[in-house]
Amino acid sequence: MAVTMEHSNGGLKQTLFSILQVVHVLYLISYKFYGFHEKEYVPFFNALDDMGENIMLYDGAYLLNSVLTAYGVRKQLLPHIMPADKFVVCQMYREHSAGKLEQNHKDFIFRTIDFDPTPYSPHLGYYSF
Repeated sequence: MAVTMEHSNGGLKQTLFSILQVVHVLYLISYKFYGFHEKEYVPFFNALDDMGENIMLYDGAYLLNSVLTAYGVRKQLLPHIMPADKFVVCQMYREHSAGKLEQNHKDFIFRTIDFDPTPYSPHLGYYSF
């Protein structure tokens, strides 16, 4: 379903898809678990899968492409960790991310990462993986 808006300049109609589009955001989720058994964390990874497409970078780090906010991701994961466990959810943008990764990780990032909505600043440099 598209929303249309009529302009006063001769009745020109413009379709506004942005209202109905779903915005996906790429997050880096880094975690440290202190539990003794991997099976204790199956619900954590199930919740991660339920939030969107994701890929494990290495032990303790995942990339997640989701429609949720960082707070929303945190809220979904919190019930599935133990009190001593730690994790952080960070939104990733082009021109603000760099690293050294395998090709399948690079492909995932290039397909899902978005531009920073703030203006570009030359002192920040470019992203690289």
